[in-house]
Amino acid sequence: MTIFNKLKGNLLEMIPKRNEKVKWTKSKEGNLTLIINRQSWIDRLFQKLFKTPKQTTLDLDKIGSFVWLQCDGKQNIRQIAKKLERKFPKEAAPIYERLITFIRLLKKNGLISIHTKTK
Repeated sequence: MTIFNKLKGNLLEMIPKRNEKVKWTKSKEGNLTLIINRQSWIDRLFQKLFKTPKQTTLDLDKIGSFVWLQCDGKQNIRQIAKKLERKFPKEAAPIYERLITFIRLLKKNGLISIHTKTK
């Protein structure tokens, strides 16, 4: 079962929205680093027991950075794919497969939510 199975409708019409708790910084090259605060009870337990960090960072490449910024809760996956294809015509191919795989990873890790209409 995939993360999209619970949602009804066309996958390409679904709207990804960044988790507001995730912050990011931008490098000189324009790539983003996501800053993820680990605050669940299990995270806090591991922080005490194993001295794990309170924050995790995730470095995105230029394509991932572009997609992250597009996940604004207004554009659907089809619209993001079209923009991605215009900006990175060769590098992002195959567009839909790569975009959906990346969106699934973001969703699975709680970095975005997926909606069927604009909220």
